[in-house]
Amino acid sequence: MQLLLPVLLLTTTAFAHPLEQVTFNALAPSPHFDAAQACPNPPAPSCPLPDGVNSCCTNTPGAYFVQTQFWDTNPVVGPVDSWTVHGLWPDHCDGVTFDVNCDQSRMYHNITEILQSFNQTEMIQYMSEMWLPNRGSADSFWEHEWNKVRPAFTFVRNEFKSLPTYNWLADAGIIPSTTATYTLEQLQAVARDRFGFETIWQCQGNQLQEVWWGFTTIGSVMTGTFVPSERGGARMDCPATGIRYLPKTGTRPSPTTPGGPAPTPTGAPSGRVFLNVVLASSGSAKGCLISNGKWFTSGSCAGYTVSNPLALETGTEAADEGFTLSTTKGPCQVTGQGAFACGGGLNPTTFTVDDSGDLVYAKKAAFYAPSIPSGTKQVDVLTGRAAVEVRLRWGPAGRMFGRVKGSIGGKILNRRADVNGRNGVVDTDAASPIASTSTAPPASFRLTFPPFFSSKSQDDKDLAFVRSLQDSENQLHLSAEAASAAYIESLLAAERAEQARLEVETLELAMELEEEEKGREERRKVEEEEGRRMVEELTEREENGVVVCEVCFDEVYKKGSVLVQCGEGHVVCQTCALEGTLAALSNLDARLACLADADCTARYSDDSTHLFLSHKEWERVEKLRMEKDIEAAGEGVRMCPHCPYAVVIEDEAMTDLECRNPECLKSTCLACKRASHAPVPCAIAHPSAMHQLEEAMSNALIRECPGCKKKFVKRDGCNRITCVNCGVTSCYLCRAKITGYDHFNKDPGPCNGKCFDSKIVDREVEGARTARLGSLKGDDRKRAEILKIK
Repeated sequence: MQLLLPVLLLTTTAFAHPLEQVTFNALAPSPHFDAAQACPNPPAPSCPLPDGVNSCCTNTPGAYFVQTQFWDTNPVVGPVDSWTVHGLWPDHCDGVTFDVNCDQSRMYHNITEILQSFNQTEMIQYMSEMWLPNRGSADSFWEHEWNKVRPAFTFVRNEFKSLPTYNWLADAGIIPSTTATYTLEQLQAVARDRFGFETIWQCQGNQLQEVWWGFTTIGSVMTGTFVPSERGGARMDCPATGIRYLPKTGTRPSPTTPGGPAPTPTGAPSGRVFLNVVLASSGSAKGCLISNGKWFTSGSCAGYTVSNPLALETGTEAADEGFTLSTTKGPCQVTGQGAFACGGGLNPTTFTVDDSGDLVYAKKAAFYAPSIPSGTKQVDVLTGRAAVEVRLRWGPAGRMFGRVKGSIGGKILNRRADVNGRNGVVDTDAASPIASTSTAPPASFRLTFPPFFSSKSQDDKDLAFVRSLQDSENQLHLSAEAASAAYIESLLAAERAEQARLEVETLELAMELEEEEKGREERRKVEEEEGRRMVEELTEREENGVVVCEVCFDEVYKKGSVLVQCGEGHVVCQTCALEGTLAALSNLDARLACLADADCTARYSDDSTHLFLSHKEWERVEKLRMEKDIEAAGEGVRMCPHCPYAVVIEDEAMTDLECRNPECLKSTCLACKRASHAPVPCAIAHPSAMHQLEEAMSNALIRECPGCKKKFVKRDGCNRITCVNCGVTSCYLCRAKITGYDHFNKDPGPCNGKCFDSKIVDREVEGARTARLGSLKGDDRKRAEILKIK
């Protein structure tokens, strides 16, 4: 028994995706093995196991783990909406061979007692629901699996929870059916999408019965990581098409309680139900809830998935825990506004049921609606009071379900009157059953009547009382028959609605499959086109040959490409040659030096340069080369300002340059570099003297602020000037910084008494004109005097 303790203490931690990896941690390492010193880091994989790795560092030879699950339909085993555990098998890496019964000293035949001794009540309960045989006792089945392959029970449970085969298949539209069939590719598509790899599907004939999920380990079983793996080499016996996935509707084997007598089966309801709406005023069913949580009376009911189906059985521990509901729209919640709603993004609310099968929220079975829907109208179901009080009563998915309000347990009682004196008490306990689906009645009931006070004889009173009983019985019988007929009709209507819904779902599924097939065909065409293009590219590389540019290192085809080679044999592509040459020209370098190697002194020939330079770019090269030659020639060389033409001037008296370039042929003045104006002098042809005099006279009027250095001119007023920019006051005559008018009244100097005098400024302007006129020479001075600029 002590050898089982480490198995029961294993804990699991599941990451974001349940199959990404599952890590197992032992509470205490073995004192006889130091993994940190003996095991490789990073840990070694179990399949294939590298040579020289200690067997304690990983699981060997059973290194490929197979988590097997059953789908038993006849007899039915486990919940109707879940597969059940078969076992956890440590196969060899080939996924076919394995070792069994390898340790005779640990053959146990009291698995339940061992688990109970470690207070593993929850484990026993879970195994009793999800790890069951289709014949024999559960204890024998667990003993067989333990003695054969030594599974860690806690690991088996948690690994099974991380592999919800039923939900994965249902999400892909693969649901149990007595009519539908599926293909092996559909099953494998689910495995690839949710597990990451294809797996082993086993069938009995064409009936789906078992699935094997495979794992390998990274590191040891106790401290390492379990990762999903490709399916092993075991043979699959499911056909490619026509696979039947039958619902669990057969008989169930007689259940046994591990370690004790067999309990009476309770008949737990299915995990999918309808929610019928029952009017509290009359007790009659009126429509149901649809997938968004609203009340509807003119269409198909929605199936509601119950998170914990056992919670629908009152009086159980599961019923106290409650359950949540969801539809195809999403989880169901009582919103902050008190409305029952189902949809994406909602947080599920926990509900319970009462003895009548009515949904209970916040300990109340009463729900409300503003009105009774009709036609296509949908009405909100509320928890706060409104005009109509209703009950939400559950029924199994696929059938409308509701009790007939007012019937007494589905039986009509043959009342036997026993009149006890004058107190009018009648005992009735004999009953004859009739066809009904309502709940069982109480064993007896009592009718109390007031005592009789009449002048008639006691026999007349007894006769009248018996007749009243007979009338009551006849009325009760007729009411029960009418209620039964109405209920049967509601069942038939629900059956027809469900059949229509299934037909619509089948059509939608067929359309989805057709769209998927179209998508696969389009992807196949795209892949074929990409493959053809790759083949063409490889063929072209082989036929044309490839060289590598020594600047950008791109591969360039020899055929059909421009390649430039320097005198030393360095090859560059056309793009690199053009970009490098233009960059050199922007730096006034027209040498066309090699771009591939900085130490290479060779250049590109003019012929090769013509291959990638345009005509305009080549003219720029020639112009730069000519300018360099002119600079090297020294004095006496004059160049046309309009084109690269240059000439050596030997006659110093020559005033104009006549360009001999056929594309230019312009005549230019050597003095002013403008178009020839001979015999008129430059000063007359270009009247700059006037501008010079005007500029000198204008400068005589301009002042500069001694504070901010801004320039200004006085238009009129006195000579005390205040700067509008910085506020400093100055004298317009002497340009000095002043504070008041004392500068013009009291201070000695040239400005005393001349606050409004402007003659000083006039004299300054005339002096500037005279000075500038004296600086002019020759023809410029004559021209200025002729124009009489003042």
